[in-house]
Amino acid sequence: MKNSESGATDINSAIDSAAPVITNAAYFSNEFDKPSNDSLSLSFSEDISAITSTEPFVFNRVGVGDYSMNLSLKRYSGNIAFFKVNSIDKVTLPVENDSVRINFTASLSDSKGNSQSVDLNKKVKLKIIHPPFVLECAILPLVNGEEFPSELKINSKIPTGTVITLKPNIFVPDEVIKQVKCKLNIYDAVGNFLIASGGSDDDYLSVSTSKVGDRTEIVIQWGCTNRRGRQVGKGEYLGLFEITYPDGEVSILKKFISTKQ
Repeated sequence: MKNSESGATDINSAIDSAAPVITNAAYFSNEFDKPSNDSLSLSFSEDISAITSTEPFVFNRVGVGDYSMNLSLKRYSGNIAFFKVNSIDKVTLPVENDSVRINFTASLSDSKGNSQSVDLNKKVKLKIIHPPFVLECAILPLVNGEEFPSELKINSKIPTGTVITLKPNIFVPDEVIKQVKCKLNIYDAVGNFLIASGGSDDDYLSVSTSKVGDRTEIVIQWGCTNRRGRQVGKGEYLGLFEITYPDGEVSILKKFISTKQ
């Protein structure tokens, strides 16, 4: 590559183009709270030789900087390699928008022996594949602002009514559960629409998150009113939850919500 001002060759770019670079990378998370059962898959711009280094890549997160993973090569074929993740330095787990590039000190080379020797070689975004999880629903009475359980942070605008919590069936990091979107529509016993979360109804039906122990839960508060703020009678109402998970999957959950007005 020629420098347009001096006509000189950009040596780093030339070396980079003659050696392999990463083209795609995916991190498969089997458990949210530890990396020991996780794996890493990468594809390269060309066929590679066996990788002997235990830290052949450099990972980066905005606001944190570079971090490393200790890896064991499980198999490779052509331009694709699979690794077992042994440990991660500096961060707990990778997250979406982290990037990865080849560690230029690892002597990672193509099938012709061309090693990547440029420190700031091509980086790609790391795609995170999370383990599947589901949200479990619990419906609790709320009387005179009393929090139940005590750790729940409630919306003070809705001091009475019903609290609905949605919590994951396995440990899920805060940043993941906060990506879950939940919409709730409530109907009476004969199917008449009463209220929906979002928009102007938030004064009577709110959706938020709250830290409970080591988990973040979705907390829905319903003041047992319709969308105009008029109290509904004691009884059971149908809640239709539309839950959108971080991977884009949408789940519909139906639950009867009892009121004790």
